[in-house]
Amino acid sequence: MLLWGSLILGDAGAQVTVLALASAAILVLHAGAFQLGLLSAAAWAPWVIFALPAGVLTDRVRKRSLLIVACFGRAVVLALVPIAFGFHFLSLPVLYAVAALEGSLNVVYSITSTSYVPALVGRERLLDANSKIFTSRSVASLGAPGLGGYLIQVIGPALTVWASTASFLAGGVMTAAIRRPESLAEREAHHPTGVLSEIAEGMRVVFGNPTLRLLVATLATGNLGGFAVVSIQLLYFYGQLHLAPATVGLILAMEGVGAIAGAAMAQRLARRLGLGRTLLLSNIVFGLSLLGIPLAGFGFAGPVLGFLMVTFGVTIVIFDVNQISMRQSITPDRLQGRMTATIRMVVLGMAPIGSLVGGVLGSRLGLVPTILIGGLLATLSGLWLLPAPIRNYVQPMAA
Repeated sequence: MLLWGSLILGDAGAQVTVLALASAAILVLHAGAFQLGLLSAAAWAPWVIFALPAGVLTDRVRKRSLLIVACFGRAVVLALVPIAFGFHFLSLPVLYAVAALEGSLNVVYSITSTSYVPALVGRERLLDANSKIFTSRSVASLGAPGLGGYLIQVIGPALTVWASTASFLAGGVMTAAIRRPESLAEREAHHPTGVLSEIAEGMRVVFGNPTLRLLVATLATGNLGGFAVVSIQLLYFYGQLHLAPATVGLILAMEGVGAIAGAAMAQRLARRLGLGRTLLLSNIVFGLSLLGIPLAGFGFAGPVLGFLMVTFGVTIVIFDVNQISMRQSITPDRLQGRMTATIRMVVLGMAPIGSLVGGVLGSRLGLVPTILIGGLLATLSGLWLLPAPIRNYVQPMAA
């Protein structure tokens, strides 16, 4: 329950952070598409650099301690933004540095928290636990963007970052209150052979398994297209649709509405359709929700974008609940950190590349063509799921 609460606060803080930093770049520092792409790339590049070592670290030490350090560290780093604004030295390089530092700590937090869940609930309850986590995260994503957008409009984007700082501090306190001891039996039975050897073992677990291999290809391709869109969508909302920050916050909050529904449907849908069909269908509809964003330019921008955000939220959560539960169920406990790190290094390594692609294409081709290209790529990423064995999975927890 304490970890659950910490995850909710962390996700709420992350939602506000993304909106506030990008809004500060656009509204305060007048950044263009390329600068926004760089900002997003700075936040996600640490996944390429630190994910694999973080996975080894997660498997070697107590996960609770790492989570506490990551929570408090993110709070301290983000506090630099309102402080810099108050002393009149806020600039794009400062935002890039903050995004990179916060992103590095997020790597540790994300890998460790995902790896911690099986140790707390056991394999037989993973799908149920992940559904509950995603449901509560969806509630956080429902309220956080709306609150963030309101605060940005009232006190400005730089000062809004204080809200993120407070959420990470509170999450760190909740994590520190966890008293359940971690089982070290399997970890102690495994004698470390060196960082590179342990990284290689984690990579063999992922790329030696055909199911995980296809899953990684799907996620990586989808992220490449998705982040090309997400990195510039706020510029499209503010610049071409002329939406106010509070309105943008409410639109983004609609993803949380969809995510709540998706978390409630994920388990039942997978058991009815089978894992493979569920993953394929949710992935395609996720891509179509991005591909439809330019429809807002023809009128009724708020309702159109709200509907697309709901659709995005439903499908991304259905996909994530099932694929994360499957990954956790077929991986030994002592390799959970390295499995998660290997997959996220590849998958989230596409985020800075996609962000830079979005920034470059947005500045050269325009925002709408870039959104269409990214959305099409995300839609087609589901084709990786057509071959066996994923297509033939019936139960979401099948090993």
